[in-house]
Amino acid sequence: TGQDLLLINANALGYFAIGYVLLHEEVSASVGFFAVVLAVVYFVVAYLGKWAQPDDRKLNIFLPGIAVFFLTLAVPLQFSGFWVTLAWFAESLLIYTVAFMTRQGGMRVFGLAVYAVGLIRYFMFDSSYRDLLNTTTIFNHRFFLIVFAIIIAYIIAYWYKDGQKDFQGEVIIHKGMVTFFILANLLTVYALTSETSFFYAKKLATVERAMQEQVLSEQSYRGDGGVVRFDYSEFYTQSSR
Repeated sequence: TGQDLLLINANALGYFAIGYVLLHEEVSASVGFFAVVLAVVYFVVAYLGKWAQPDDRKLNIFLPGIAVFFLTLAVPLQFSGFWVTLAWFAESLLIYTVAFMTRQGGMRVFGLAVYAVGLIRYFMFDSSYRDLLNTTTIFNHRFFLIVFAIIIAYIIAYWYKDGQKDFQGEVIIHKGMVTFFILANLLTVYALTSETSFFYAKKLATVERAMQEQVLSEQSYRGDGGVVRFDYSEFYTQSSR
């Protein structure tokens, strides 16, 4: 019943909250590991629930959902920076792997949600360069992350290749395959165009720095040594978007 699901959820969140408070003060580095352990526990519980009540659709979606929640929560607790985004993309692939191996359609929804969270974090925190002049084109963490996301999207699209059959027995291409194939192509176009934009923005910033150094050496700019600086990293961020 709804009350049962509420109690299950309250038990999980309450236990994690108490554990977090206790561990955060003493061994803060292990809080993420604690969340992973809880995720494993609830994956086992979800398996037992599926075995005991195979027809209870609510339970068989709710319990894996709690496990996915703790696994997703463990990432920002244990990592920082672009490693969080990388781990969420890897987690989405893991969830989709389990979903296709166990043939549970509900797990695909969780995989899609985690993949979406990874993309949101990427575009909010990882898609811009903070050090324009000292970042190498192509060989940088930003480009690596988006390529990793593209590869995962193509892998998931490939797993949908079997499709479904209509009443005449003809194979219908699964909409999941189409969705991830289009998404992978869009991300590929974005990755190439943004990296090209970054390349020229870096050249502009290099020229601007050279001009500033020349003006300073001649001591003929504004008479007091002041220099007008242009924020080309902001120009790059706006143009790539």
